[in-house]
Amino acid sequence: MISSSLPVIVSDSAVSRVANKRTLAKVSLTLERIALASAYEATVVSLFQRAEYFDRMISTYRALADAGATVITAYAGEHRDIPSVTHIPLDVDEPLADEWDLIVLTPTFGAFVVAHDLDQFDTTQARLEDGRTFAASWGFDGSAQPSSWRGCPTNSDHGCHRMLLANWRQRSCTPTRPRCPRPNEPSVGLR
Repeated sequence: MISSSLPVIVSDSAVSRVANKRTLAKVSLTLERIALASAYEATVVSLFQRAEYFDRMISTYRALADAGATVITAYAGEHRDIPSVTHIPLDVDEPLADEWDLIVLTPTFGAFVVAHDLDQFDTTQARLEDGRTFAASWGFDGSAQPSSWRGCPTNSDHGCHRMLLANWRQRSCTPTRPRCPRPNEPSVGLR
């Protein structure tokens, strides 16, 4: 466990890259484990694109909520009612439905995965689903504060959550950090 008296190390070494689904799943799993280790003070925000992708992770996000984390999910499709999990409904045609994002914030630690579905495939993967590719960036950000997410009303139209998510995505892809590539930009190769 990280002592709150230790300085937060912020890394600007996040690199934008094209990554396949398997890579993003491994990075996300690592961040989810970190969140579980400090769940009582963590805020976890995750975009799953579609309800079917969230279904695979229900037990993890239920455990986070049960441990006291503030958990916010967003995806297109039928809402899964999980106690203590705030859900932001997405329309299948809305731009956020093409995103794979995971933001983990504690009072002393912040980490993120921000990815945009490229609707392309890495043909070296054995399964088509594993070969889905994303323009992705991940790293650490100790300046983010979980309290802002906790201040949003849970029984609203989620405008507050959407605004915070848009601000986070903008912060995660700025000139001071490598910019997230977009589909019309050259990739830096599959990892």
